[in-house]
Amino acid sequence: MSSSPVGGSWPLDEAVRLIGRNVTGVRGDAANLDDLDRLFDTVRREKGRIDVLYASAVIGEAVPLGEIAEQHFDATFGLNTGGTLFTVQKALPPFTDGGATFIGSGRPGRP
Repeated sequence: MSSSPVGGSWPLDEAVRLIGRNVTGVRGDAANLDDLDRLFDTVRREKGRIDVLYASAVIGEAVPLGEIAEQHFDATFGLNTGGTLFTVQKALPPFTDGGATFIGSGRPGRP
């Protein structure tokens, strides 16, 4: 574990350690539906419900407009749009009445 960010983000184990108690780390990819299922299965099993959800998934690669390939488009929209949408969708079953969802947007490195 490191006491400083690695690759621009904190390693999951370090984040869990810094938060302290009443936290569970679940490593996954927001663009991967199986990972989202595993995340929300863990939430249901350990907490039973969600009161507040913050969903934000942003990646991007600086590519000149004339050079954007299908894989750039698919990766960007798969996470930025699909990852955020499916995160919220899969959170609905354990969501409590009166719960709140916040959806962030921005560009990589800048919320």
